Amino acid sequence: MPIDDSTFWIGAVNIGMDSIQGLGFLWSQMCALEGYMHQHPNSSLILSANTSRDEFRLKPDKKILKEIYPGLVAPCPKYKIISDQVEYKEDSWAPIEKKLKAESQYRKVENTIAESVYPVPASDFIDIDFTNSGNYTVQLIDNSGRIILSRKVSGKFSELAINGFRPGFCILRVYAPDDKMMETHRVIIK
Repeated sequence: MPIDDSTFWIGAVNIGMDSIQGLGFLWSQMCALEGYMHQHPNSSLILSANTSRDEFRLKPDKKILKEIYPGLVAPCPKYKIISDQVEYKEDSWAPIEKKLKAESQYRKVENTIAESVYPVPASDFIDIDFTNSGNYTVQLIDNSGRIILSRKVSGKFSELAINGFRPGFCILRVYAPDDKMMETHRVIIK
């Protein structure tokens, strides 16, 4: 019985505060992914393989792909992002982070509560992919240290509407109250 299947190319970009890497290099990423599959024939990502024809059926497993793709994007050139709305400076975060008060009842963690916060910069929405499904509190803090958004969210994904907020640098705090953990993410509103 033939498999009713589709072929997809999977690509990734690394978006930093002032640069983007991997954009326009989908072909080279796919070649590198093919090389990775040949080097790791027992990868849990592979559903089936026909190495003589360079055909691999992969699991749509986001966690495994997130582990592989940074190595595939790293050789791609970095391009500088130029914005006409927000001027980026290396020390732009320092004044905001200095104004933020430490919350001693929470243990600060990094990328434990939220797997990713995107896009950066954001104009209409900020999307948050949580590591686990649960109940969270999120706060958006502007460059004067003022909380401009505070919301309780639940699930594995949340989308925060930010249209109407003033462009600039912000800090997104994500709290997991049951675990007494808190982490911060840097966000630019354009």
